[in-house]
Formats: sequence, C-alpha cells, structure tokens
Amino acid sequence: MVAISTRGMKSVPAGSGIALVPCVLRVMLDGIILPALSDIDKVVPQDVHGVEVFFGAASIPPSLGGMRSDNWCGLIAIWTRSAGG
Repeated sequence: MVAISTRGMKSVPAGSGIALVPCVLRVMLDGIILPALSDIDKVVPQDVHGVEVFFGAASIPPSLGGMRSDNWCGLIAIWTRSAGG
C-alpha cells in the first residue's frame, strides 16, 4: 500500500508533453528516505514508536529532507522503537 495525497494529481514530464499521476507521499523510516512507492504495510505496527505526517514540501523540516525536489506531495516519517532508544 502506498499513501496517496489528497492534494490532487501531480504533473510530470512524459514524452513530448505532461502527464498527470497520483501524488504519492514519500516514506522515511528511521531517518532514511525509502525508494518511491515503498509499501508502508511492510512496517510492523508493533515496532512503531511514532509517526509524523507532513502534507507538503513547505511543512517538511530541512533535517528530514525538506529540501528534496520529490517532496511536493508530502512525507510520512516513521520512527521504530529500535531507533527511538
């Protein structure tokens, strides 16, 4: 399962024009940005210590990759118990 933003569709270059694709939130696990379209169902719920959801690039702190060009749709930061101490 991937998280789709309610911001609407995202424009991306496609051949000689522009295509509209779903706006998928990026996922960060313990400070590491996962590849695009990573399945958040692979995170074991019992291991989760905390979750932060940022609904757009402007709300993502620079310390969490807020300056990345692929954060327009937002970011889900998942912190596990092993990373939380």
